[in-house]
Amino acid sequence: MGYYDESGVWVEGEPETEGGGYDSGWDAPGETVYDHSWDTGGFEDGVHAYEALAVDGGVVEFEFVDPPTLSGDTISYSYKTKDRKKAQAGAVVAQIAVLKGDNELIGGGSNKLKTDLGPNDTGASSIRPQNYTSADGDYTITITIGNDIRTVKYRIQAGSISAR
Repeated sequence: MGYYDESGVWVEGEPETEGGGYDSGWDAPGETVYDHSWDTGGFEDGVHAYEALAVDGGVVEFEFVDPPTLSGDTISYSYKTKDRKKAQAGAVVAQIAVLKGDNELIGGGSNKLKTDLGPNDTGASSIRPQNYTSADGDYTITITIGNDIRTVKYRIQAGSISAR
């Protein structure tokens, strides 16, 4: 488990993240739950399948509400549960892969809920691509929720990030 720091050096552990979630409550009328956490557990071992547990003990699935978009130095996206189920904290929402311009996998992980996500709630997550890649070049981040794979292509040049 690791990431590339701002100078392009591989660092063991998880990058520092900003923000956090809050308890959405069961009867929330559709609050947004922000979750900036991610975990690389299992990704480097080739484990890409996951099941998230619903509060009722069944399996819960997620779907995109807003697709991943690059704004400034952050990629943000939102999601909700399918079939109006309540998802438990710790449920894996998305798998994340970071690739160089030549499609070489250089990092990734998963996004997990910090708090329960109610049946009427919308969750939101963000990723700072420069936590994975700081060297100049072209990159792609794929974010997969269920069977829905979305990509964001970007370029890092002289420390600045832009869409490509």
